[in-house]
Amino acid sequence: MPTTLPRVFVPFEKDEHMRLGLLAKAQATSLSGTVHDLVKLALELVEDLALGQLAQDRLSDFDPGRSLDIDEVIEWNRHRSVRRPKGRSASK
Repeated sequence: MPTTLPRVFVPFEKDEHMRLGLLAKAQATSLSGTVHDLVKLALELVEDLALGQLAQDRLSDFDPGRSLDIDEVIEWNRHRSVRRPKGRSASK
């Protein structure tokens, strides 16, 4: 079936190609579908690792003395609420 999605040519070693084929067969999917799913999973894992590192960096700078309690956050957020002009609904 033709597709308009961009394509990438990826050469694999014979054993990698064989293992991908076995995985595709076990999952009853095409080889390209299996590779697509694995790449998608890898990208998500890389993103998770980067976000985890960002969280660690932010945590190292965290000062509990400067943090807000829940009541302060609610009050701060109340002042930030956007005022909509009359006649406009929130769904627009």
